[in-house]
Amino acid sequence: MIDAILRPLKDRLLTPLVGVVSRFATPNQLSLLAFGVGLGCAASITAESPFLAFGLWLLNRIIDGLDGALARSAGKASDAGGYLDIMLDFTIYAAVPLAMVLPHPHFPLAQAGAVLMAAFYLNATSWMYLSTLLEKRIAYGSPSKAGDRGTCEASTGHAGVAIGSLLGAEKQSSGNADTDYRSGYSLKRMAGQRWQTSTVMPPGLIEGAETILFYSLMILFPQWRVPLFWACAGFTLAGAVQRFWEGWRLLR
Repeated sequence: MIDAILRPLKDRLLTPLVGVVSRFATPNQLSLLAFGVGLGCAASITAESPFLAFGLWLLNRIIDGLDGALARSAGKASDAGGYLDIMLDFTIYAAVPLAMVLPHPHFPLAQAGAVLMAAFYLNATSWMYLSTLLEKRIAYGSPSKAGDRGTCEASTGHAGVAIGSLLGAEKQSSGNADTDYRSGYSLKRMAGQRWQTSTVMPPGLIEGAETILFYSLMILFPQWRVPLFWACAGFTLAGAVQRFWEGWRLLR
């Protein structure tokens, strides 16, 4: 929800560290290091060491932010690196709550944990498949709105013209392009932000910053895990529904 707002601040904070880590690590090595630290966080949770787990969780998030910053700074950003990063990230996102449930599988916690995992599953589907469809439209134009002309122009190298046709169609279909732009569900806006990530990242109610906050509270306050699981699941599901609705409106 606030990732786009916080991104400039994050970049300013991480930029001084990029020059240091670039001397001894590649972006992919940082992704793997963050993954190892994340597994250490999960292991610390099962060992009931919340403060160690919290420190490792924050370190995981810092290193995870550094890999992308380093890749962009060094001109080494790649689809393979982005794919590796998101797979490792989602593994840790699953491992941390599982580490909270498995040592204490009493029904309320297990039930809340299962609902949270289901919410993550639906949320990931809502943005990953939407991201694929938006990438296709940015690259080739909209077959339903721009017609064969957009596809033909994109295939012959005139992607800019195809995108322009598509954005014109988007404006006509929405009736209010400015509103769509402010809500974050504008192809023009998302296409302009693609240099920051490996693929289009449709905005949602629960993004990176909110996930860090929820997980931090879950780690530090074990006695609150059941309500925190339910709250995180509720917001995540609401965000998935919102993203589906906005994506549906944009793709029609």
